[in-house]
Amino acid sequence: MNSESPKHKDTPTTSAIIGKNIEKLEATSSEEASKVFDTNLVVAMLIATITFAAAFTMPGGLKSDGMAVLYGEASFQLFLLFDAFSFFLSILVVFHHFMVATVSGVLVAAPSILIQYSIGGMLVAFASCMLLVLPKHSPVGILVCLICGYICLSIVFKLRIVPVRLAANGS
Repeated sequence: MNSESPKHKDTPTTSAIIGKNIEKLEATSSEEASKVFDTNLVVAMLIATITFAAAFTMPGGLKSDGMAVLYGEASFQLFLLFDAFSFFLSILVVFHHFMVATVSGVLVAAPSILIQYSIGGMLVAFASCMLLVLPKHSPVGILVCLICGYICLSIVFKLRIVPVRLAANGS
């Protein structure tokens, strides 16, 4: 009994099928990588624009000498610190994209991680600004800070906000 199977001209070899599938996978992953690359750039530019504008639109306004009215408040300084933190991280992502587009093989850091931290910084800046403009010990201010803190910790520590069971079902 012959263990060899007959060769047919119309039947592609296994290596040819695998080769075609790998080419399709590489093309698909390249397109997806390009979409992620573009999305990261847009998000980073939006964050940079928002945080830049927030730095010049001071909460509480400015005095006649150009100094911020709320400069001495700890919440104001926290706002400035995290607003600048978010701005610098988003600009680093924009710089990363510029370097990748112009110089091959340059990798500054993982842009999506920097964007996550930048969004976390924006949340802290927002919460500290809410503390500035709302009355002290305001229930609304405390609730906003708690929500921002939970979301910020979820971003930084990559916790799931939505239970896995619901996320898997798509609802």
